Amino acid sequence: MCLSVLVCSSVLVTALAQNSPPPPANAPASQQTGRVASNVIEGIEFRGTVRVSQDSLKTLVLSKAGDVYDEKAVRRDFTALWNTKQFEDIQVTKEAGTRGGIIVRFVVTERP
Repeated sequence: MCLSVLVCSSVLVTALAQNSPPPPANAPASQQTGRVASNVIEGIEFRGTVRVSQDSLKTLVLSKAGDVYDEKAVRRDFTALWNTKQFEDIQVTKEAGTRGGIIVRFVVTERP
């Protein structure tokens, strides 16, 4: 009997979840459009890479999309990239993203 009640409860919860209505029209914009807080990293980009793969750079940078923007963390990421000795210049910019967060962009110049 206990198992059948558990199974019925599970089926009911699943059915209710599948039939749940969309957020109301007066819900916060973040629920309707996938917006993020203005101090959250929306994305991390790399520009100027030719020989060094984007995947390699992503493994060196510990900041990730969804993290709260932290200047110290971005400096740590800059240092990690610089210490590879593969770049003669690295610039870091930040700008507003399309969903309200921050885009962190590392613009690099590879060593010849």
